[in-house]
Order: sequence, then structure tokens, then C-alpha cells
Amino acid sequence: PFWRFRLSLGHVGIPSAELPAGFDTRQSPLLNPDYIANWRRETGIHVFWPIDPWLNLLFGPRIGATFFAALVLAMLFARGLLDRREGTLLAVMAGCAVFYSGGLIYFLAIDPKSRMFFVLAAVASLAIGAIAARAWRGEGRLGVVGVLAAQGGFGMLIIAAQNESYSSEAPVANWVAGYPGQTEIDVVARRYMILVRPTDALPDRGSGKPLLIVMSTGRCSAFVHPSPGEAPKAIVVDAHQMGGSAWLSEATVSEMCLLRYTAAFRREVRP
Repeated sequence: PFWRFRLSLGHVGIPSAELPAGFDTRQSPLLNPDYIANWRRETGIHVFWPIDPWLNLLFGPRIGATFFAALVLAMLFARGLLDRREGTLLAVMAGCAVFYSGGLIYFLAIDPKSRMFFVLAAVASLAIGAIAARAWRGEGRLGVVGVLAAQGGFGMLIIAAQNESYSSEAPVANWVAGYPGQTEIDVVARRYMILVRPTDALPDRGSGKPLLIVMSTGRCSAFVHPSPGEAPKAIVVDAHQMGGSAWLSEATVSEMCLLRYTAAFRREVRP
């Protein structure tokens, strides 16, 4: 019966880039502020370590809009439309969800990313449904439409900023066919292009081929020019945008790149 508890305590034994380099993961995570303070913040908000997980969750792009929608609907309609029993039930459920989430953050010191808070998000979604349904039958239709439209619009923006692989599959297949025996592929690009059969035969990065397929978290031109004024570390043969929206923010854009090595870049990636 204690294996699940032991497994929960062993989550810090898995190597993670979410903790600083050199962090001592041999210490127990139980009620350990070192873990809580050092997990990488999902949205980069650093105020005070005990409240940082909640701020990053609330203002994060993944489920933050759900919490805001529930809070706005509750402030607008909950007092007038929910009877005492319904209001108490929602309050108890929200309290239990917050207590459960607090246990993950402070007791087990689990990395407080959005994926760990589905219980809290589920209660917020339940509150949205209950309050919106009552408001829709009353005088609150305009408020419900406004809140849900804002939530839906924000969700569309988040979807537009995500990486997607299918639009790059045909260009990558054409690159492989157009440069037979000349191309290798980076491990991250291989994962994104796992459904592109021609990439199965490509060697890994560092094999000595003159061309490289790589995914850049930004423009390929910026990838090969990391420092202004310096010579490019590779030549961009072709590029295809696979995520993000330039009109939203250039920081959201990612591209699949076909690069031709320069001598300096080949030395940099030599295994």
C-alpha cells in the first residue's frame, strides 16, 4: 500500500531541466522550500516563492483563462443566482481543490506546472457551467456571452501560438528527396517529423552530412546568426514556419530549417 507514496516521493529522482544545473535532488521533497523555490516558473513570474506557483498558474496561458472566467462569473452572478446550498457546495469543492493543489505544491514539492492542477481546473469549469446556466435563464445572458467569448478568443490565440508539425511534413519530405544522401537530422526535429517516413533513414546530427534538418524556436535566420556582427554559423537553404503567429508575437514563431554546415558549425556539433 505504500508503493504509490514511495513513487510520489521519487519524482525528483528523474533528471529534469526544470531545476537549476547542479541542484541536489538527493534531498527529500517533503515540505522542502528549496524545491518549491527553484522549479522553473512556467510563465516566468518571480515575486515570492510561496505564492509564485499560484501566480504562474493564474496568469499562465494554459488554464489561467478558465480561472479568470470562473472568478468573473462568480463576482457577477453567483450571489444573486445560486441559492445557499448551491453556493456552499461550490465553495466546499473549490476549497478541497485548493487544499489538494496546495498539497502537491508544498507537501510533495511537485513541479507546479498547469498539468498538475486539473482538479482545480475541473472545479473552475464546473463553476463556469453552473453559474452560466443560471445566468442564461435569468437576466445575465450578455455577461455570459461576454465572458465566454473572451475565454474562447484567448484560447484561439493560445492555439495559434502552439507548434504544429503537419504543415512541415511535406516540405521536410521534399528536402530529403531533393538532397538524397546529403542530409542528417537533429533529434528534436526527428521527434516532430516522426510520421514522415523518409526521415527514418536519415542519420543523426553529427554524422558528417553537409545538410542538417533542425527545429528552431525562432526564425532560422536568427538560429544561424546568434550574435549580431558575427559570421553565420550555417547557411539557411530553406525554412518552413511550423508554429506561432508573427502578428501575435515573433517570440511565438518556430521554424523547421534546412541548413548547410559551415566549418565552424560542424566543429560545434561534432559528437
